[in-house]
Amino acid sequence: MLNLKQFKNSELAERLASSLSALEDSKEKPELQLLTNNLQTHQIELEMQNRELRETQEKLEQSHNRYVDLYDFAPVGYLTLNNKGCILDINLAGASMLGVERSQIQSAFDPMA
Repeated sequence: MLNLKQFKNSELAERLASSLSALEDSKEKPELQLLTNNLQTHQIELEMQNRELRETQEKLEQSHNRYVDLYDFAPVGYLTLNNKGCILDINLAGASMLGVERSQIQSAFDPMA
């Protein structure tokens, strides 16, 4: 997708350059330059927001992985229940305390199953 985006950006730049050169003596050139500057500004802003979003997503994944490790490998049994008391999630120690496989407990109460 990145290659397609780069291709589109270069294609747009070429079209814009040819349009500007064709309108050199036209009254519309300053307006096109203003629009071009606005588009470039918005592109930079979007790229910065995209970078921030990727960085935030990476931090969220790291945090989630730490949580999963702490939850799953805790030495005590943990259960996550819904408002009806059904088990939504259970850690390894909890499944061991109940004497069943963790996957059996989770699949038994999985609403998507």
